[in-house]
Amino acid sequence: METTKILEVLNALDTPLLLVEQGGRIEWANQAAKVTVCTHFEFDSWTGEHALPEGYSYILHKDVLGPNLILIECLPLPEGPDVNNMWTLQQENNELEELINSSLDEWYITDGEGVTLRVNEKVEQLYGPLVGGLVGKSVFDLERQGIFYPSVTAMVLRHHKQQTVLQNTIDGRRLISTGNPIFHADGSIKRVISYAKDVSELELLTLNVRSHSAQAGTSLVRPVPFVSNSPAMRRCMDVALRVARTDACVLLLGETGVGKNRVARYIHEMSRRANGPWVEINCASIPETLLESELFGYERGSFTGARREGKPGKVELAHGGTLFLNEIGDLPLHLQGKMLDLLQEHRVERIGSTKSIHVDIRIIAATNRNLREMVEQGRFRADLFYRLNVVPIEIPPLRDRLEDIRPLSDVYLEQFAVKHHLVRPEFDEECIRLFLEYSWPGNIREFENMVERLVITVDERVIQPHHLPPEVLACGQKRRGYPSEAVLDDGTECKTDSAGAQVPMQSESWRDYKLNLEREIYKAVLEKCSSTREIAKILGVSQSTVVRKLKQYGLR
Repeated sequence: METTKILEVLNALDTPLLLVEQGGRIEWANQAAKVTVCTHFEFDSWTGEHALPEGYSYILHKDVLGPNLILIECLPLPEGPDVNNMWTLQQENNELEELINSSLDEWYITDGEGVTLRVNEKVEQLYGPLVGGLVGKSVFDLERQGIFYPSVTAMVLRHHKQQTVLQNTIDGRRLISTGNPIFHADGSIKRVISYAKDVSELELLTLNVRSHSAQAGTSLVRPVPFVSNSPAMRRCMDVALRVARTDACVLLLGETGVGKNRVARYIHEMSRRANGPWVEINCASIPETLLESELFGYERGSFTGARREGKPGKVELAHGGTLFLNEIGDLPLHLQGKMLDLLQEHRVERIGSTKSIHVDIRIIAATNRNLREMVEQGRFRADLFYRLNVVPIEIPPLRDRLEDIRPLSDVYLEQFAVKHHLVRPEFDEECIRLFLEYSWPGNIREFENMVERLVITVDERVIQPHHLPPEVLACGQKRRGYPSEAVLDDGTECKTDSAGAQVPMQSESWRDYKLNLEREIYKAVLEKCSSTREIAKILGVSQSTVVRKLKQYGLR
């Protein structure tokens, strides 16, 4: 087509078009350009030294009408409401950026895969030079590197709901971190927004523990971060954090193994005494004849077997810090009066001494006994009880904080895999379900010991229900009508199933029985279902478990 005819066609278009020579001079403009773009300058005198007017976007087409000519397509930018909307959105984005950066908390935003998208300026104070390299990195990698542990974002991605955890950073800081998921319409996670508060900014000191054992040259292992997703544990930790700001006496109550010593240590670490000594004494583990000298010390020559130079007691060693009296309910009556004097006067006398020593200590006591009943029975002094019971904190048993089971599993699996230099396994979903049904009489201590044992002894990447201790497995067996334990008249232990059949408890026989029974169950359900998802729903297990079991038993 001739150039003239092409220009006639271009002239009829509504899109403004300019034809410019290589030197920058406009050679031609269509009618749409003359009434719009060209009104901003003198057409005949315009050269490349001039700038094209604002309000347009320009698309350049080279060599369309000749080797030295450029056709410029002029597209007007939106006007009116669209422009106002763009300006408004930009202002809102700037204001959001200023709001996030002005926050005293850390803000951390990731995508649905845990890749860091944005952090605020507060992160620089928490992680120092690492802030420049956080964006684009996976929180799972950062967690493995110890930049922060545990990652609250990783926990949100695993469990698809809000998580709150006490987090440790690479430089020893302690953060109370909460992560919130944002979902797509299909239920998958689009973003995770987490915010964390440095507890040192609540006028508390950061973790810098020096204990009496450290004076002896032994290093302390950093405790596992607290998991407090359950309302009961959140209330407990809220009170602990509040009372940590004071020097008030605290009485920790709860069953054996609930973690009273860890809560006590947490209160110390979050207090103004964190840099002072942490001294712990278990009143139940020391013979009554030695307990007084351990607590209050003695002068030289006080009794047979005493050190020649004398010895300071635990109370003196705690000067400037915290004295933790574990199992205070086992303190003998004749020492309770002396302990009351310590609480009232903050002075102590060594055995065999006639002078008292002033001590600046904070006392935290703990017991699994009912001290009120002991007071009524005359086995515990009422005045000492009221002195200790300034701020009582009831720590819930594990069976009352089931929301914490799953995140605790993650924390302990990671901790013990790192501790023993092993690959971290995962729990099968049926294991978690059994954990939720078990009563955990030993509480956190029992759960922690079980996880450590499984991490060490199980070689598989996924821990299955048959790996669990018999007492935990028995809960699921009883619920589903599986065999329960029994003892025959001749003393032989056996299993009795729901039909009354007795099965010997020898490990191989019992395991074979379980496997055969499980295979029959899957076979029967498979005949009635058309998909693994349907089977999983009927049996109350995950779909991946169904696929694995069908393959294991050769079923299709």
